[in-house]
Amino acid sequence: MAKYGNSTSFFSRLLPVVRTFISFIAGIWKSPFWPFAALTFLGSWLWSYILVYIGFKLGENWEVLHPYWQKFDVVIVFFILGSMFGYGWYHWKHAGK
Repeated sequence: MAKYGNSTSFFSRLLPVVRTFISFIAGIWKSPFWPFAALTFLGSWLWSYILVYIGFKLGENWEVLHPYWQKFDVVIVFFILGSMFGYGWYHWKHAGK
């Protein structure tokens, strides 16, 4: 982390799983607070900007995309209901133990 600390702090905010744990790792390596905070802010801002831009572009074309996305509605509902049923079943089976 000593050699690539600043770039690691910045680019780790762009990686889905790594961004959760980079603060912990930076603390272990005793990264200077203000540079880490500034690079974290910039990396998080860039990630948020990218997501907003993609959402904005998808929103502009929603009428074209809606029929394609609508096919997933049933899958999502079944996934949610199945998860709820599985959660309830698990806790019901293990309630008396």
